[in-house]
Amino acid sequence: LGWMDKAGLLAGRYGALETALPVGSNINLDGKVYNYTSDLTISSALTINKGVGAQKGNGTVIIDGDLIINANILYQAGSIGTKIDNLASVAWIVKGDIIIDETVTEIVGLFYSEGTNGISTGTTGSSITDVAIIINGMLIAKKINLERIYVIETGDPAEQIIFDGRAIANPPPGLSDIGKGLPIIREARP
Repeated sequence: LGWMDKAGLLAGRYGALETALPVGSNINLDGKVYNYTSDLTISSALTINKGVGAQKGNGTVIIDGDLIINANILYQAGSIGTKIDNLASVAWIVKGDIIIDETVTEIVGLFYSEGTNGISTGTTGSSITDVAIIINGMLIAKKINLERIYVIETGDPAEQIIFDGRAIANPPPGLSDIGKGLPIIREARP
């Protein structure tokens, strides 16, 4: 994939490191880098808001431990106006594993795991979930464990991973080259 400047992020090349995400269930990342020195657990629903005016909508979260997601993470709905910098876009760069609780139905962002178990979408125990999940963004890891079982008459999949293009349109700090590794689709006419 494209280049991710994790060393630059930690060295402050993209601005001073923040020690915690803004407080509340509706937050704006404002183009900042947030650094957690241990695990991060998201237990309440979280909405990443778009920027307004000169405020940026992107941000990067670096976690030195695991990312444990126990609640939905969404982007704010609605138009961004004329500035692409206002588009909400988040990257989760995790040194450990990304563990998604079986009750979570939607998450957003670019998820990057360096952990040995990578990204897990379902259960950590022996129970089986019947809840589908939609992931709007990208998953990057050595291991991606799709663990959900979802049975319904519509035939919808248990896990839907939808590349929404936000990481390319308004890259989070330190990931401006992330799209260079994606394939180029060309159309040839007969």
